[in-house]
Amino acid sequence: SAVAILAVLSFLVVVSASLLYLVESDRCEERGLPCAGFESIPASFWFSTITLTTVGYGDVYPFTALGRAVAAFLAVCAVILLSLSAALLSVNLAETKRTTQQLDQTEKEMLLELKKSWDTLAHSLAVANAQASKVSTTVAGRPTLQLLEDKGRSLCFEMQECLSLMLQPH
Repeated sequence: SAVAILAVLSFLVVVSASLLYLVESDRCEERGLPCAGFESIPASFWFSTITLTTVGYGDVYPFTALGRAVAAFLAVCAVILLSLSAALLSVNLAETKRTTQQLDQTEKEMLLELKKSWDTLAHSLAVANAQASKVSTTVAGRPTLQLLEDKGRSLCFEMQECLSLMLQPH
């Protein structure tokens, strides 16, 4: 994950800055070379950070062979970490796209089922209305046709609410 990569990056900065300070400050003094940029561990952080981010300004560089070996190792680690970061980002984006497509497909299927139910209900109401118009009996003092119409309106209202909820963006 991104947190793990940042943790490794931070660890490498601290370790490499410390190593470069130890290698460069001791060896430079022995050989009489300038140790610009490696006078302290915090000063060495600059080189480590710039190398790990692959910026490489060139204003500070190691003078000793061991310091250059540490810097080369650090540069290789930087390339690997950046590659892993790009791969991780790519995988996460692909997974997000796949999940979104699956949700869209599921939503379409649900809407189709809802439309089929709606059509079936409308057909059933039309058939019931046609049959009720032939019957002139009453239920509880109300004509059967009126009861069916009321029930049909109630069902239509419920279906419309369901449709509007389904069509709302999430």
